[in-house]
Amino acid sequence: MTSEVIITIDLEAPYPGGEEGSVDYGDLFHWMGVPATFFVTGDVAERRPDLIERLLSQGHEIGSHGWRHPYIGAPPEDRNKYLPELSDGELSDHLGKSIALLREIGADPVGFRAMQFKTDVRVMRHVAEHFKYDSSLTRRQIDKWPEAVPLPVLPVSTLFGTAVRLGTPILFGPPVRVFAGSIARLASDPQLVVYGHSSDLVRPSTPLFTARWKRWWYYDRCGKPAIRVLRDVVSAAKRANARFLTARQALRI
Repeated sequence: MTSEVIITIDLEAPYPGGEEGSVDYGDLFHWMGVPATFFVTGDVAERRPDLIERLLSQGHEIGSHGWRHPYIGAPPEDRNKYLPELSDGELSDHLGKSIALLREIGADPVGFRAMQFKTDVRVMRHVAEHFKYDSSLTRRQIDKWPEAVPLPVLPVSTLFGTAVRLGTPILFGPPVRVFAGSIARLASDPQLVVYGHSSDLVRPSTPLFTARWKRWWYYDRCGKPAIRVLRDVVSAAKRANARFLTARQALRI
């Protein structure tokens, strides 16, 4: 049975205005008395430091999500690079810029999550030079890939030990009512780490270059329906007497 719940949100701008959902996320968790961890991209923090300041004032943790998330609304040939595609120099600059800016705003970004969880051994070594923990891997990946873990890792929970991560868009699929009500029993680990995206609570307003099924399963369900699901998830975990922690608190860092 899950005894600790760590809610993590990737605060990014995969399409224009998507980061605005962080306001609803922060307010919802604050209203429910639940701390969360927001992994923030540098370009969003640079453009909207007020969002970061607001989340900090509500008691949430701020970590780094790199500098800029590839733009989902762009054709694949025009998107930005993911971390494994960057050179060593580009990686150091990417991570260093993000940390410097978040600190300037008032955050203490000791944790990191790779965009879309795309990482490798080389990237993890760079992460270890800049941060105190990472939250880009699952427990299965850690067990199969021990050489890629040079620092403490908060693994993202998966469905009954499978490779399916517990987070959006999975949480917003058609069977969501049953899923949300029993989420505290779905993870195979006592520590439940779920993730979401700042865009979950904002309906897409631009064309998305992604699979039709994903638009139907996820993007069409963003906005107010997603807020109801999140309230169900938090309420279910509270009924199970689970403790809500930030990532840093869970790792005792």
